[in-house]
Amino acid sequence: MHYIKRIYNCISSIMLVCLLLLLFLLIGVRLFGYYPYVVLSGSMEPLYQTGSMVYVEEVTAEEIEVGDVITFYMIDNATIVTHQVIEIDEINGYYYTQGLANETADGLPTTIESIIGKSSFSIPYLGFIVAYLTTPPWSYILIGLVLMWMIGVHMIDLWEKDKKENMNQLNRKDLKVY
Repeated sequence: MHYIKRIYNCISSIMLVCLLLLLFLLIGVRLFGYYPYVVLSGSMEPLYQTGSMVYVEEVTAEEIEVGDVITFYMIDNATIVTHQVIEIDEINGYYYTQGLANETADGLPTTIESIIGKSSFSIPYLGFIVAYLTTPPWSYILIGLVLMWMIGVHMIDLWEKDKKENMNQLNRKDLKVY
């Protein structure tokens, strides 16, 4: 039982570190002004591959230059895109963009109001993990695993407590004088 608990504690520690690291990469980075987005298409390859997590920092219009990679809302305000700025129309406030892997520019320009920010860095493949863990059935599986793990911890504690109580009862029987 001692070895099982030791292995269990080791695995628990590794899982906790991974969970805390993932939480920092998704939520903690916001404290430093970065917002994570998953790359869903190959339009920015080879710079950002599908499944990468891109971290975006808010910027002003003056900070955006031709060649920068920006993340913005499309005209429908529902779709978020990360593309490179290929031209800036300062008079009208338009930013023309294009995916690196695309042969043509995006159909419509974007405005500063639609720009979320400028891409700062990315982590390859992290977006795949996040996408899997946040969509069914994987989110349900993750919740189930966490619950099973918590039950396992509780069962081991109960087992050890019961074992100690049994040992104490055996020791008390030995101390009785007849």
